[in-house]
Amino acid sequence: MTASVGSKVSPIAKQAGMMSEGYVWIITDGLSTLLDPIEKNVTDSMHGVLGLRPYVPNTKQLKEFKTRFNVSEINIYGLWAYDTIWALAKAVESVSHLDLNVSAQSLCRNREVFGLRVSESGPQLLEKLLSTRFKGLSGEFHLITGQLEVEKFEIINLRKKKGENGKAANSSSIDELKERVIWPGNYHAKVAPPKGWVIPVSGKKLRIGVPLTAAGFKGFLDIKWDNKTLKVTNITGFCYEIFAAALEKLPFDVPHEFFAYVNDSGQSNGTYDDLLYQIKLQKYDAVVADTTIVVNRTTFVDFTLPYFESGVWMVVKVKDEKTKDIWIFLKPLRWDLWLTLAIAFFSTGFIVWILEHRTNTDLKGPPHKIGKVFLFSFLTPVFAHGDRVESNWSRFVLTIWVFVAFIVTQSYTASLASMLTVQRLQPLFVDVNELRMNDCYVGYLENSYVRELLIGQLNFKESRLRHYASPEEYHHALSKGSKNGGVDAVFDEIPYLKLFLAKYCSRYTTVRPTYKSDGWGFAFPVGSPLVPYMSRAILNETEDHTKMQKLELKYFSYRSKCQVSSSTSSADSHSLNALSFAGLFIIMGLTFFLLCLIFLVKYGYIRTCSLASL
Repeated sequence: MTASVGSKVSPIAKQAGMMSEGYVWIITDGLSTLLDPIEKNVTDSMHGVLGLRPYVPNTKQLKEFKTRFNVSEINIYGLWAYDTIWALAKAVESVSHLDLNVSAQSLCRNREVFGLRVSESGPQLLEKLLSTRFKGLSGEFHLITGQLEVEKFEIINLRKKKGENGKAANSSSIDELKERVIWPGNYHAKVAPPKGWVIPVSGKKLRIGVPLTAAGFKGFLDIKWDNKTLKVTNITGFCYEIFAAALEKLPFDVPHEFFAYVNDSGQSNGTYDDLLYQIKLQKYDAVVADTTIVVNRTTFVDFTLPYFESGVWMVVKVKDEKTKDIWIFLKPLRWDLWLTLAIAFFSTGFIVWILEHRTNTDLKGPPHKIGKVFLFSFLTPVFAHGDRVESNWSRFVLTIWVFVAFIVTQSYTASLASMLTVQRLQPLFVDVNELRMNDCYVGYLENSYVRELLIGQLNFKESRLRHYASPEEYHHALSKGSKNGGVDAVFDEIPYLKLFLAKYCSRYTTVRPTYKSDGWGFAFPVGSPLVPYMSRAILNETEDHTKMQKLELKYFSYRSKCQVSSSTSSADSHSLNALSFAGLFIIMGLTFFLLCLIFLVKYGYIRTCSLASL
């Protein structure tokens, strides 16, 4: 940038607010070497600017020169010109012994009356000039390939009073300069220098609207504000921390200030849709809140990528199961497992009878004595009957049966204990259709978009909707029910209901399905250049799962207090089926089959030998 251009740009930049805190301006030698003769109003507008220019040592020779010619300041070009004349004079002196004849050949091609002529000693003079080296006013004078070599540069930091130079001859001096530099806006930051540029906002900060969050959900956003100006004096919460972290990741600064969206009485000034519409009316430049991304809102604002997943759940009261089922002792095992156990029971008795009836006197006799075998099988898991069987094969069969019976008995006991002691959360209403058919009242969070969802998509009558502002109000309304001035179900976004169920998880349960939304995002004007930058920064934040979990644990306690219940739990989900013990029964069946086969082969062999002996 030249001096003429720079003298015009800097006052305009200051007027536009681009010489304020957050900006960084760096000028090169085209402007920095000519700062001294520039008008004072121009240099005043460049407060905090950094410049790079050739370093001129403040030598005794330079001081004497300024005194002799009565000049207080002279730029680098004047010093270079002075040193160049000295170099030329030295070169002429070194060739003075030569004949400095001048040829009659004119350099003026248009044959004017006067013209420049060529010296015949020009090449020798040029050679001496290129080899001349001395200490001049600007420093070491030495031409390399026809160009003046600059050994050192200096960094200047402009101040309104006077430019302060910092020598950059080595790394330590650069570090020292970094400690002392003053940035535009009189900003002095040793640790965190400004990022370099900000989104131009005509010299004003971004006005960011913030809603008044419901009393029971301050963990998402909590604000305090000045009643006169509505400027937010303190802001905390999960949503704000995500926004602040995203701003830190931007490659530029965004000057901003928060304003509470409240009325004169300190209450909310409208719904979230009303708040977002203030951006279209240009009253706010952005909205930071737990705003859900829905289609109708995108007609007047642009959203960033979502920073938190969301959706809508239905919460209902749990059935009162005070009456106990007299047949509950059968429910730990499903019917197929009961049937399999019965088959295994009779199979064991039958196999033992086959193996023992020929030799065991207790099992000989009429066919009705086979009943003793089944009683024997039934009592075997409880009492030892090793002395009542004579065959080792029978003992092996009973060992397998006892092992299977022991495992099934232990599982049965555990399942029955679970059914008797663990409360099953059965919803009072199983779906939305049942609520509509019974003309029930339903609740939602005030100022939420859920109201439009209930009317437009779920077809509830507007007269059957009631709004609430806290988990305590949800609990009070659900406890009373529709018939007593309350509601039979509450519809709200998942993050809010997780907090509600964390406190009242034993009394209420959720009913699926989940009505999905695109999540929560920050809102900006349509076409705002900030949206892609903020979206990229939010994506970087949300991909750090460890950090997100820490934030959730910091502001929400539902992860540590209570697991969100599911309405799908039932008696069948606690019952054991035959498939759970399929491996045991397969081993048992194969063993019994092999024993029967071996016994029949052995019996047939003995019978054949007996007949042969006759």
